[in-house]
Amino acid sequence: MSSIEPAEKLSRKDKKGQTRERLIDAALSVVIEGGYKNLTMRKVTKCAGIAQPSFYSHFDSMDDLLSAAFERLRNHYIYPMQDMMLKMIKEGTEETLPLVISRMYSMLFDYYLSHPELFCLTTIDSKSGGAVGQRYREEYNGLREVWSDFFCRNAGVIGAEVEKQHADMVVDGVFAMIDALLLGYIESRYTDKAAMVELCSSFTLQQLSLATDKQHVNDSLK
Repeated sequence: MSSIEPAEKLSRKDKKGQTRERLIDAALSVVIEGGYKNLTMRKVTKCAGIAQPSFYSHFDSMDDLLSAAFERLRNHYIYPMQDMMLKMIKEGTEETLPLVISRMYSMLFDYYLSHPELFCLTTIDSKSGGAVGQRYREEYNGLREVWSDFFCRNAGVIGAEVEKQHADMVVDGVFAMIDALLLGYIESRYTDKAAMVELCSSFTLQQLSLATDKQHVNDSLK
């Protein structure tokens, strides 16, 4: 009968790292359950199952914890998803652009419907005037800027130039549409994901087509 080897003990550094991650998990849970206004040290440490004074062994302040939470969201979720979608578009051609955009939105909806807690962060207290709400809006607006810049930089794939203001309007429209459709799906008001993908794809392609038509008109007037 073979003997079972004892589990390897975690080092002090590993334990500290695990506790730090628990605090980040707890912060996100507190926000999702009660909104940014309820994000307090007492509630976070209680949710994480540690004594409140121990908090300072892992973070200098609540703002430091919030920075770590946003960093995790960026590095583990937002950036990888964004990189995959941008790669899909960059590898597409004018002939395959509709298919690429459709796949992009399909992947985006699948992603957020598999991680509804991340989507909840975009709707909870997003218009609050508190410091935490302001910090989140800065992060969210930063993501919108990334997409707007992408439209401007990569418009050549459809043979057109997209003005920054037009790109901003397209991104605002897409973000608003995605937010509304995801919320409707989560609340069971919508059930047809394919129709949601088609709606976003049609809107994007229409805007790109308008940009192309505008470019052709400008060229003909020169």
